[in-house]
Amino acid sequence: MSHEPAQSGNSSTASAPPSIAFTPPRPLHFPTASFVLSASTLSFHPSTHRVLIITDKFHNPPYYFLPCGRKEVNEPIGDCAIRETFVNAGYSVLLLPASHKTLQPSPPYCSGSNHTEAFWILLHPYLARYGNPPTDLTGVVMDLSHYFLGVIEDTTRDKNYGKAFLGQPEEGYDSALIDVKEAVKLLSAGRMEVREEELVWKGDGRDVLWEDVAGSDVGLMEAAMVWRGWGEVAAISPGEAVGKAVEFEEDWNQDREETNSTCGKPTRHYGRSVGRDHQPKRGRGWKPYKGKRLP
Repeated sequence: MSHEPAQSGNSSTASAPPSIAFTPPRPLHFPTASFVLSASTLSFHPSTHRVLIITDKFHNPPYYFLPCGRKEVNEPIGDCAIRETFVNAGYSVLLLPASHKTLQPSPPYCSGSNHTEAFWILLHPYLARYGNPPTDLTGVVMDLSHYFLGVIEDTTRDKNYGKAFLGQPEEGYDSALIDVKEAVKLLSAGRMEVREEELVWKGDGRDVLWEDVAGSDVGLMEAAMVWRGWGEVAAISPGEAVGKAVEFEEDWNQDREETNSTCGKPTRHYGRSVGRDHQPKRGRGWKPYKGKRLP
């Protein structure tokens, strides 16, 4: 096929640029036994420019990820994010009211542009039966993870962290607050870095677009999320970020009692008041799935 350039000047025979057709993704549907809802936080300590991440000490090479876990029955998804962060990482976190764009409508009894809607979502598969390669969709469970912006006020990790872990891989978990730029490198396994306050690919220095990491492994996607999330948090002064989160929680708890409506606020909010003795109830047959994702 010829790739000769179009004629210059006023020639009427010059060819127009070809149109690019876009085919929207096909709808997906899964029965209740084939999907799970989970939640995570991008938990920042604004004044020290750090973010909370977890590593699996038994994984070789080292494996880093954000705290995440499955929603319990009847549990609000924001509550799940807060609870799982405390259980898997040992820190109490507050959801941060921010102004990132959301397509969720704001009900009439909510004022202002700040909200605590999910900052990112991730749909990925994991094995339904460990050790058995899937032969069809019944062997795969789709996990829809919701990522929320959060701030950490108290940087002291819970003294009972890890005591409720059940088997591998949880018993190898260890959490830490890491500099945001270093966390990007760890989550992406060294494939991304921050140069001149821009997220780029380490090899050629190209800017990382969210479309670039769509469909890639979870580590790359979480690294991109962390840097974008930090952009939202860094736009607010450290003291104001924590203050907004505390004030938002208190105001909305009062609103809940007065109006019995939450406007996106979890009806059971762990936040600052998360019990240090709180441990999740895990029924018989519960199995951890972190680290068992499909490539």
